[in-house]
Amino acid sequence: MYAKEFNKLIKEICKEKNIKVDTMSFEYILRLQKEQKEFYIIGYKFNLNTHSSTAIARDKYATYEILKSKNIPIIEHKIIFSEQLKGGKCTEENLKASKEYFHKNKNKMVLKPNKGKEGINVYFCDKEDKIKSIINKIFKEDNAVVLNPFYNIKNEYRTIYLNGECLITYGKNIPYLIGDGKSNIEDLLMKEMKLTIKDIREENIKEVNLEYIPEKNEKINIFWKHNLNGGAIPEILEDNKKRKKIQAIVKNAAKAININFASIDVIETIEGDLYLLEINSVVFMKKFMEKHPEGKKYVKDIYTKAIEEMLKK
Repeated sequence: MYAKEFNKLIKEICKEKNIKVDTMSFEYILRLQKEQKEFYIIGYKFNLNTHSSTAIARDKYATYEILKSKNIPIIEHKIIFSEQLKGGKCTEENLKASKEYFHKNKNKMVLKPNKGKEGINVYFCDKEDKIKSIINKIFKEDNAVVLNPFYNIKNEYRTIYLNGECLITYGKNIPYLIGDGKSNIEDLLMKEMKLTIKDIREENIKEVNLEYIPEKNEKINIFWKHNLNGGAIPEILEDNKKRKKIQAIVKNAAKAININFASIDVIETIEGDLYLLEINSVVFMKKFMEKHPEGKKYVKDIYTKAIEEMLKK
């Protein structure tokens, strides 16, 4: 469980900073104490964001409306609602609106839960007859579905933001395999990427024929989503000019919703345009720590600064 790894790292930081740590509620809560100050980390949530900023970041459409009103570049959103809080069905009105949006966007769109996370239940749709079934799948988990145009994404970047400062910006690169002429894709996943099918979200690989044997030196892109938990690889952005542009968008977005500690995603299209994708109020860095060669060093530094900011309150 990541909770144990996370708690171990926080305790390591606190020991170095002479901060007392108590675990509570089966280690879901960490209570930190120093110099008569007491504060909590609850389920990876640091005591740095207001309830309202967290609620906005959790709601993709709310984030979109606020950022659009501030002229901050963000991917286009449309929303449809279920008639039930959970387990609803796609109505004729939902279907009509979704089909109109689908055709408006050249018969390609992305559907996702309005309050989803980690790329779970995010679907690319290029066939009209699949729209209803996808909406019904999402309505099982969320009472609202967000529709986005399909953007031709060249790169996706994540920035960790803390109180006006961008601590790190890294790309989330879609992984690929190079065929050896004898191994199928599933074997290459296990051998070259050390991934099993259970490690990868099902919807990330459903378009891939796992039994296919690529020719020698044939390049095979495995996924279409840039999620680290789906196999994407983190790479620190070294391009200073591009990093400044991305971080300017990030800072404006964070200021717009008054959030203090967040991971914020920006996409770059093949045309070179930059758009904000989403704001995450929980800075969850398990996969980055696992996949980047200096992952622990970066994550420890980020969490140390977050704890130091909590102490200033």
